[in-house]
Amino acid sequence: MIQIRSVAALCLVALLTACAAPPPSNTSASATSVATWAKEATGGLLTADKGSVTDPGCANQKVDYEVKPLALDAAGQTPALVITRSGSSCLGRTGALSELWVKSEGRWVRQFSASEGEIRALPSRTLGRADVSVSRGSCSSVWRWQGSRYDTTSRCP
Repeated sequence: MIQIRSVAALCLVALLTACAAPPPSNTSASATSVATWAKEATGGLLTADKGSVTDPGCANQKVDYEVKPLALDAAGQTPALVITRSGSSCLGRTGALSELWVKSEGRWVRQFSASEGEIRALPSRTLGRADVSVSRGSCSSVWRWQGSRYDTTSRCP
């Protein structure tokens, strides 16, 4: 009887632990591949998934950056990154700028940038790729895949 209670208790602990685990990431990219993709997308300017860099596009000011993968297709086969640079007035009125980069036909292409809001994949899809949202407060711009690049379908005023 004691062994059965012990096994039941272990099963309960395992179940609670599994339920408390964070949900899986929306992409399967490793930190190594994210750093490699960042280096490819930026011509070698960014070499890790986050850090600081002297940015020639920002009058050689030091800016912080963070690179996150974004899953755009159901199989996770389309490499995509959100690159956010921050810490400089040259990045717009918020001091930050996020860009969506997608690898298409073997090369990285910057799709769009946003100085406000978070770039995220939506559950809806167009031509097999996730629609993308840029959220700013109560307003969200929506971007849809048009076969070779993302184009806006609704913008915040």
